[in-house]
Amino acid sequence: MRVLGIDPGLAHVGWCVRVDNTVVAAGVFRTKATPGAEREAEGISKASDLMRRAQEIAAWLDSSIETFKPELVSWEAMSLGFVQPITMMQMGVAFGTLAAVARVHRVPCSEVPPKWIKAWTRGALRLPLLDGRKLAPVEKEHVIQAVRAAWPNIEWPRATADHEHLADAAVCAQIAMENQHPEHRREP
Repeated sequence: MRVLGIDPGLAHVGWCVRVDNTVVAAGVFRTKATPGAEREAEGISKASDLMRRAQEIAAWLDSSIETFKPELVSWEAMSLGFVQPITMMQMGVAFGTLAAVARVHRVPCSEVPPKWIKAWTRGALRLPLLDGRKLAPVEKEHVIQAVRAAWPNIEWPRATADHEHLADAAVCAQIAMENQHPEHRREP
């Protein structure tokens, strides 16, 4: 099976292509907001700049689907914890863009809840219980460490800040391959 795992975002989109048990490609796609002064000088609204970034993500995903031909696109579901309204709007644009492009290509989609990524990491690293009852917290560094151990052939981005996005995408691809449950899959 060929899966494209994605850690969605507007500024950083982590991605990982898995074919069966092998990572064949991985990376982080980035978009940048136009700085306020430049936006104002050129008469570009915040909404127009947001749509430009969504179009960049759409073009990247379109190209990635054409190149890697995934049978499934799986991304980390949005965490609905405390988030600023602007962040929720930006994430909604990113998620909507991903879903729309996958639908155009007729590639099924699945979401991976963040707690599944933590559970996979906890199992991969065999993190202990605290006080014999409570689960040890899973930090971003743990996910990166588990992915490095599971797939040592991954070429990591130079920017250390991008590692968490690639790691989440790799785990999304892994979980999608392990869990082909119909209730977690949306057909185009």
